[in-house]
Amino acid sequence: MMLATETMIPSFDMLGLPVPAWLAHLLMGLTLALHWLFLSMTAGGAGAFLLMRPKDALDGRRRGMAAFLPFSLSMAMTLGIAPLLFVQVLYGQFFYTANVLMGWVWLGLLVLMAINFYALYYSWYRLKRGLKVGALGLLVLILMGGSAVVLAGNATLLQNPQDWQEFRSASGLVPYLGDATFLPRMGFALAALVAGGGLFVAVYMRITPKLFGEAAGREIPKAMAFSLLGLLGMLGCGLWGSLSLAEDVRKTLLGGAEAVFPVAAIAAVAAGAVLTILAVRKPSLPLLVLSALAYFVGLLSAAYLRDAMRRAALAKYFKLGDVTVHSQWDSFAVFAIAFVVGLGLVAYMVMSAFKPKAGAA
Repeated sequence: MMLATETMIPSFDMLGLPVPAWLAHLLMGLTLALHWLFLSMTAGGAGAFLLMRPKDALDGRRRGMAAFLPFSLSMAMTLGIAPLLFVQVLYGQFFYTANVLMGWVWLGLLVLMAINFYALYYSWYRLKRGLKVGALGLLVLILMGGSAVVLAGNATLLQNPQDWQEFRSASGLVPYLGDATFLPRMGFALAALVAGGGLFVAVYMRITPKLFGEAAGREIPKAMAFSLLGLLGMLGCGLWGSLSLAEDVRKTLLGGAEAVFPVAAIAAVAAGAVLTILAVRKPSLPLLVLSALAYFVGLLSAAYLRDAMRRAALAKYFKLGDVTVHSQWDSFAVFAIAFVVGLGLVAYMVMSAFKPKAGAA
């Protein structure tokens, strides 16, 4: 390990890893994919506010969807904590240094999320009273985009210690934009929100027939068309990102076992695009569910690919294989039980939210 005074990289936690690294990687990817899934639901609902005409029968449908969005954003925020904690466990000395260097920008993420959360609640409040939502849907999308900039900046700064000394002069007032993969990451994230958002709106319409009625037959293909654009954008930005990688990182990813992740991501997103095309022509529930499943597998593969990129970029500074593991299985058992039970409760709440309430139409 290089000296901290020369590289600004603190020493790794002397207590070592509380669980084997592979298990932390596995759970980090899963929780990150779930986080992205709920973010896409929120983005899809907020986008639907903009596309639905304010004076027609769609008002009742917006009220039903608005009731779900504060829940979906709260779940995205909650599930977003878990992957950050796993990053802390695996790459703590890099993660915390990146947080400190981004300073006020990193803390500003809390402000963006709080405003976003209350904007969704205010939208719901206004719709329940028959008032116009106005540009609140656009505000939510802008705030989500700003949050993505902060998170992408932190993630890329974490894996570029060679830039820390120079970036330090920014005094935490601007996000880190110096990594060549920053723009492809942002493009992929925004495309994923469009893809997942369109899917969410389509599935919501299909499984709430009392709320949408015959209009679903007209609106679902439109939502799936947006989803298709997002999926194609994910493929394009994925290719762009691969071309933007440093040569040593690209060779590591393509020359080892990690090559399964880009292949799986491409295959899943491509399968989702094909299924989405079929669903545009015939929006049956089985096709929509298969499209959503392919989309989630694509998110999961992208999450593991992102972590593989991080490991490859940090290999010259740090290797997890050199860290001692002091397993704490009792604490992990508490987490595992709470996580599984929590996912079950979330699934129950999602199904309950999809059931239209009496008088909602």
